[in-house]
Amino acid sequence: MAKFRILHASDLHFSMQPRQIAMLDDPIGLLQMRAGMYGLLAGHDPLKAAALSNLASDLRKKYDIFLITGDIATHGAREHLDVARAFITGDPTAASVAAVSGLGRPLSDEVKVAVRLLPGNHDRYTRFGLPGNREFDDCFAEFWRAGQGAQILYRGLREGQRLFVVGADFSLRAEHISSRRVLPFLDTLGQGLVDGPALRELRELTMSCRRLDAAAAIVWAIHFDPLTTSGALQLRRRRVLLRCAADLGVSAILCGHVHGYYSPSRGGHTGGAVVFRCGSTTQHFVPAKGGCNLQLIEIDVTPTGASATLRRRYHYRQGKFEHVA
Repeated sequence: MAKFRILHASDLHFSMQPRQIAMLDDPIGLLQMRAGMYGLLAGHDPLKAAALSNLASDLRKKYDIFLITGDIATHGAREHLDVARAFITGDPTAASVAAVSGLGRPLSDEVKVAVRLLPGNHDRYTRFGLPGNREFDDCFAEFWRAGQGAQILYRGLREGQRLFVVGADFSLRAEHISSRRVLPFLDTLGQGLVDGPALRELRELTMSCRRLDAAAAIVWAIHFDPLTTSGALQLRRRRVLLRCAADLGVSAILCGHVHGYYSPSRGGHTGGAVVFRCGSTTQHFVPAKGGCNLQLIEIDVTPTGASATLRRRYHYRQGKFEHVA
């Protein structure tokens, strides 16, 4: 039996202004504050970012990849994405130099090579809160090349057994917003959509992995929680995705987005796939439920099947991430 491990974080929410509560330079920030949803636009906490970097370095020999499932920045404007890039790559740009002092400690070189990531809905926001921003694709081109599609993030081979991690971006596209509605983004700001092109790419890549090795373990990485029933945060057409995961024998689905910690669950439609929801890892403002977390997930692969289990969960408390029994 071969064992693979994934260190899973999500919703880092890097911003030009650490501990920012809302984007006051953006109309959507003011609207969200008036709607009582200001937490959804909160920036990162430098202490949590430093704690994440420290733990990722301490655990480096215990995981194969460090997976970040979206909302890496709190907004899709380049200046905010550049701060996130400085943390992940250690390469500050001119636009983010002023904010680097608020990063804490960027990821080390040994951690950086293990990073795999994909965008979330915040990474796709335009300056007016509408979806479809493509700045992320340029800023993180060495990590994510699929646009609003899908790509294989990791190919692992150990003791004759394989693991594939396939990522997909189900963030809304600009054409998904109806021009006939007044302020249409207020009730869709946190939603995703399992649309045809992205799902088709995800299916085709998964099937190509199956053709290479029928016994391989396959993990899907997405941003949106396919089990949430919250209207504001829902992944529309989620049941289509879950049925597809069951049909293709996907072992696990890793996601974030919901900003609270939830135990791994198979749900009612996932077949054999276990859904691991990380919640938020370094965001300044978080809901009371669960706080900030990251998790170490173990994938066991044999010639007859694969299983995914939560090996350890780490919870932020008083300046560091601590193992939760």
